[in-house]
Amino acid sequence: MTAAIAAILVVPACGGSSSDANDGGPNVAAAQADVTALCDVICENNLRCDSPDPADGPCKPECLSENPEPSLFRRDVLRGLLECQSQLTCDDNDDLCAGQVVQVLVPDFMSSPLLDKCVEVQDECGGFSDDSCVYAVVFTDAGKARLETCLNEPCELVAGCMAGLRQGT
Repeated sequence: MTAAIAAILVVPACGGSSSDANDGGPNVAAAQADVTALCDVICENNLRCDSPDPADGPCKPECLSENPEPSLFRRDVLRGLLECQSQLTCDDNDDLCAGQVVQVLVPDFMSSPLLDKCVEVQDECGGFSDDSCVYAVVFTDAGKARLETCLNEPCELVAGCMAGLRQGT
């Protein structure tokens, strides 16, 4: 089992996600403000829990650059992550939030053909982390279409395409 799938299957450490009408559903895209708020909480947690290495520089620019463009993400997923991250203690692993949010908002994620395809392409071609395969269940349909385009590329182009998802290209 890949790390991405295993991370999703962990027992949730956070409370249940309270999605409201403004969070939308699987095809309501996130906004930059959603990603910024999530990075703010992640960086605050890092500072509070003394986890960043001061030599690594500022957290927020790095956090913002590591995420795919907001329009690819489901808003409800990002807001669920924000809620969970804001409840973490220093003893909690932040990977638990991804598992908790996906289990609540995408309960049938294990039956995703795109997730299966992503894992297969990563196994065959390499060049990107299998953690990126979680995009198959947290992206909107437009985001999933972009991911699928990457997965249909020849092996020598897949890694660059996947990196492009994170860099907004």
